Amino acid sequence: MDIMTAMLSILLVLILFLVMRRDPEKSRIKKMLSKIPGPPTYPILGNAWELINLPSHRYMDVLSKYSNDYGPIFCTWIGTKGIVSLNTAETAEKWRATRKLFSSIFSSTILDNYLQVFTKNTEILTQKFMAKIDGGEFDVCPYLARFTLDVVCGEFITLYPRHK
Repeated sequence: MDIMTAMLSILLVLILFLVMRRDPEKSRIKKMLSKIPGPPTYPILGNAWELINLPSHRYMDVLSKYSNDYGPIFCTWIGTKGIVSLNTAETAEKWRATRKLFSSIFSSTILDNYLQVFTKNTEILTQKFMAKIDGGEFDVCPYLARFTLDVVCGEFITLYPRHK
């Protein structure tokens, strides 16, 4: 084996490693997207193999075929990126209603209250860490758990104060 072949082999292995490495967030998303119907995929390429040799004006033909085969909501993959397609006005309307629900939950008033609670508890956490900084190593988990609880409960108390 010559040096050029060895270098190309190492480069290919490195590229495959980078593409296939495990990221917990991506794994969670991939698992959720895999529940959505869609065409079979190939490792690394996904569904891109069907589009590689097609002229761009034929892409819609492939997407129409997917819609006929898999319904109004389907998932395709270009490499490691999942793409969810919504093909009917009714499906898009359901998405719009969900988006409106979330935008009302995350209104600026609620986020302003949350920011105040988050800032106050971050200052407390920082003070606790500063007190421990000269003492060597310490377990941050109990501090972060308490911080999280204080932020969540503090936000709840801010939004729903007790009536006297």
